[in-house]
Amino acid sequence: MRQNKKAEAGYVLVWAAVTMIIAAIMIAGTLMVSRAYAARNLNNAVADQAYLTARSAAEAIASLIDGSTAVCAAGESPDYGNPLIPADGGSIEINGGSFDFPAAMGTVDAASIIRRGDQIIVSATATKGVKAATVGISILHTMELTEEPDGESATALISGFCGLTAETKLSFASGKKPAIHIRNCDIYAPTLSYAGQPIQDIIVDGVFYTQNPQDWNSRLPGVELKDYPLQAGYAGYPLPVITNNTKFPVTAPIINGSGVTVDLTEGEDIYYKLGVTNDQTVVKVDDDHDYYILVPSGKTFDLNVEAATGTAPRIFIIVNGALRIRDPGDAYIYVYTAQSTVIMLSDGVKMRGAIHARNISLLGSLDFTYVPTSESGPMGDGAKEMHRWDNDKYILN
Repeated sequence: MRQNKKAEAGYVLVWAAVTMIIAAIMIAGTLMVSRAYAARNLNNAVADQAYLTARSAAEAIASLIDGSTAVCAAGESPDYGNPLIPADGGSIEINGGSFDFPAAMGTVDAASIIRRGDQIIVSATATKGVKAATVGISILHTMELTEEPDGESATALISGFCGLTAETKLSFASGKKPAIHIRNCDIYAPTLSYAGQPIQDIIVDGVFYTQNPQDWNSRLPGVELKDYPLQAGYAGYPLPVITNNTKFPVTAPIINGSGVTVDLTEGEDIYYKLGVTNDQTVVKVDDDHDYYILVPSGKTFDLNVEAATGTAPRIFIIVNGALRIRDPGDAYIYVYTAQSTVIMLSDGVKMRGAIHARNISLLGSLDFTYVPTSESGPMGDGAKEMHRWDNDKYILN
């Protein structure tokens, strides 16, 4: 009996000891986990403080650039009067000691301003304890015109262009295999005339509006055809109302001669009238100005343009007679006629501009690019540009 009681007492002591050891281990583990959590929270707090300090430094610099505005003449370099806006490709280094932050925030190690084209990146690096963080802010440049150019607008005589429009009929040359490339616009032509094989090489960036489009699917493969009259023009803009204002000066110089070179010179005489029906007349232009030519009723103008290297003049032609475009060169050509005569484009013409006519006849291949008057031509002396820098987004490293 005594031996059994002694054994039982020993078991109790052993279990008590084991229980105490397990409890000690659990307590120690809990303390270790708590310490780990505390250390991690401390590290996170330190890292967060380093980030907040870097962000504060970057924001302080960006606030001195954000909203900077300058107005200057078109083509000139803007002067913001702000030493923190570097030249394109340049950079500015800022000493971290320039920031008077409380010691609890840590220290700013370095800051910089870098400009690449239309973007400025403000960057700052800060340290708190053993943690460092870098924050960047993107600032973007925008520019818009604040005043219209001085002088007469190109739309004073012709306005509302909408690409390539034949109010009555568009004719394709028969018996040929033309390459037709129409870029940046729709085509408007209620009636089509073409007796050849399907045009295999035809590209139209926009929509081809015509009557009975289903009849032309096989003849114009790959082209999006829709019913005419249309409800909306290219990019959702309505088909415009074209105005014809023929307020040419009575004293406008006369273009006479056939097979000759006519120099169009900038100055008061920017308006010209065709005097006689001509053949292969070359219009020579040596600057980027706008010129206006009136083709009177009963006259036919064969247009060839020879523009000086590096220039891209605009020639606006109001046709009350007839016009054949042979070689527009590098000029932008804008043609308008309300007459029933035909505007003819010679085989192989490559043209930029716009045409609005009753009838248009393509005599072969055509490469036509619609360029709105708002996107071509020189800026007048009175054109002003407003340049501005605005905060865009944070960049985190």
